[in-house]
Amino acid sequence: VQNRLQQTFAKQLRPGQSVWEWSYETDEEDRSWPARCRATVTIPVVGRSFTGAWVRGQRDAQIEACGLVAQFLSEGGELPTTLSKGELPRTLSKGSSTEFADDMSDSALGSE
Repeated sequence: VQNRLQQTFAKQLRPGQSVWEWSYETDEEDRSWPARCRATVTIPVVGRSFTGAWVRGQRDAQIEACGLVAQFLSEGGELPTTLSKGELPRTLSKGSSTEFADDMSDSALGSE
């Protein structure tokens, strides 16, 4: 999936810029091992974030989120028209439609 992203958006990436940024949430109340986790991957060049389902372990959480990115690319994932300053990227979560993220800060967009 990472290679597909790099190939698709090669012209938009700055030298040394990562094609994606990862964050993870764990279920604080879950006492089993591995803990329930979900991953969110942000693709800065398209201003989109994808959040996978809650699963057991960080590796499986990352796989879930990668599946959402692969689906986005297979459906012809495109660059946004333009994000205005302060506009939030859309977030795609497993099992839901695309929505505007309401919990992301400017730093998640790569602007500080």
